Amino acid sequence: MLTNYLEMIQSVERDREALLFSDRVYTYGNLADLALEKQKQLHLENRKQQLAVIREFSILEQLVAFLACQGTGAVPLIVPNDTTVPDAFFEIKIPDEACMAVMTSGTTGSGKLLFRTFESWYGYFETQNRIFGISGESRLFAQGSLAFTGNLNLYLAQLSAGAVVIACDLFDPRLWKQQLEAYRADGIYLIPAKLRALKQVYEREPEKQTNRHIRLILSGSQSFGGAEALAVQRIFPHADLILYYGASELNYVSYVHGRDMGEDKTLIGRKFPDVDICLKDGRIHVTTPYGVVGAGTDTFVGDYGHWDEAGNLYFDGRRDDICNINGRKISSVRVENAMLDVPGVKEAAVKASSRGGHDTLMAWVVLDMPTAGTGPEAERQLQKQEMKRLRYRNAAYVLFLTVAFAVTGVMLISYIRMESSITQSVKQVAALQSQLNNLKTENDEMKNRIDSSINLEEIRRIAITELGMTYAGQGQIVEIPDDGSDYVRQYADIKK
Repeated sequence: MLTNYLEMIQSVERDREALLFSDRVYTYGNLADLALEKQKQLHLENRKQQLAVIREFSILEQLVAFLACQGTGAVPLIVPNDTTVPDAFFEIKIPDEACMAVMTSGTTGSGKLLFRTFESWYGYFETQNRIFGISGESRLFAQGSLAFTGNLNLYLAQLSAGAVVIACDLFDPRLWKQQLEAYRADGIYLIPAKLRALKQVYEREPEKQTNRHIRLILSGSQSFGGAEALAVQRIFPHADLILYYGASELNYVSYVHGRDMGEDKTLIGRKFPDVDICLKDGRIHVTTPYGVVGAGTDTFVGDYGHWDEAGNLYFDGRRDDICNINGRKISSVRVENAMLDVPGVKEAAVKASSRGGHDTLMAWVVLDMPTAGTGPEAERQLQKQEMKRLRYRNAAYVLFLTVAFAVTGVMLISYIRMESSITQSVKQVAALQSQLNNLKTENDEMKNRIDSSINLEEIRRIAITELGMTYAGQGQIVEIPDDGSDYVRQYADIKK
């Protein structure tokens, strides 16, 4: 029985493709090995239960660090690089069963630290994968940091099925399109704003404006309408578009297929299996066994909604999106969607404000103003602009390469010279060291010869027989006092 996400990765065949990232292929075995190596580097083995903050930018590094914490007592919390984690979070007692932490801004703006068990996600992967049509053969493209639980959940759910995740951490719709086609993706996971940007890339290339390999498009976190769904499905004609609604405190709550979307962009559909939804004073109340630790099975998510006669749920906004205008509760989200339906309005934002003691709504809009007209002439102008832009870009690129090559050449010559100098110095040091060793050897040999050549008896014989020397007699030894100077005088004649 699996107990953590690292074990989940290790349970899949090692040579099976798991992650395509930055033009590299990582198998399930590669991910497991990288995670185990990370454990050793961070000394995570058998740690006490404590918070482990992950601030890596790369999706690969985020995933590896997350897996490395599994089963060690270190509870991973993935956050964006620029996010400050309150000191108070490190004082919170971590539940023994927690395998990960989630930081939310909270419905009132005050941050919260939530904890999840392994089962609270893993136990629902089979159900959500069945609804989303994810199998072991799926190849899902996704963009965005794992600091956002929606991304992390979809990654892990995909990997739980033994499938492939095609990941990208850059916001570049052109690059997304290239990777979708080069890596043979059959699924896409993007929030609506990013999905619109990808659609525009395809629309700018009429000869290649469809992708018939995509079978699934998953989206969430933002509203989406029927007209937009139709526009997306013209690009991906064989795709089933699914918009889901969920919350960090819970899991998946409801979902709606693109074919069921209408003019009202606030439609969030019907509930997921094993989930119950009811409204209490307009607030969405959810009952689910797959929530965070301590939330229980019943919780309010801080969002408001309403039902239609067919039993479909609509999202009316969060607590801060509801304001009382002249005694009526009005959703700023619904006002925004109504404004977006006005011809010429590209983007809209509505926020409640208080003026003179009365609540009111303030709106900001971005108009969709054409810049170059329409027709063949406009197309030619756009082409000229694009060619001009590319020409400048290419010239700058050539200049950059020229300077880069020149700098690289100078650095290479300097490096070669330095290496040559170092090599010559090493040779000189080696030669001097050899001379020193030879001198030490010669000195030792000479000392040994001197020590071995001293024969006191032979010296005595030569002194007496050949030199006529005798031992000093009584009275022949004169002691001369030392006055502290180097001068010595003869005090008396020495008797022979």
